[in-house]
Amino acid sequence: MIKIRPSRASDIPLVIDSWAQSYFGAPAIRGCTRDDYFPRMHSYIVRILARVDVKLGVVCVQSDDDVILGWACTEGDVLHYMWTRDSADGMFEPFLLTAGTKVYTHKTKSFTPHNSWAFIPFLAWSDT
Repeated sequence: MIKIRPSRASDIPLVIDSWAQSYFGAPAIRGCTRDDYFPRMHSYIVRILARVDVKLGVVCVQSDDDVILGWACTEGDVLHYMWTRDSADGMFEPFLLTAGTKVYTHKTKSFTPHNSWAFIPFLAWSDT
């Protein structure tokens, strides 16, 4: 059994690392060196997480909040990023659909958005 809980400060290093590591293989990043990518991506993620309306939902094992299976970073109806361990694929989709997600800002090889969602990457780049 799983549950979704709000994030804690202790979750942030995992969120930043898993986001940066998993997005490094995305088509939009192809050709960028590790030395250029990781420091800039770290700053980019931190800026998104610092926004007032950003929320992190964490999927964990029902019996242990510290066994994290995945997380989603949302801002209102915008999904900025979602990451899951291989064993947890598909667990977040029902949550995102019921949470009113309508837009996503990052494309990756492993993420398939709902067919009614709009792709607007620019929403991740600014605070507006």
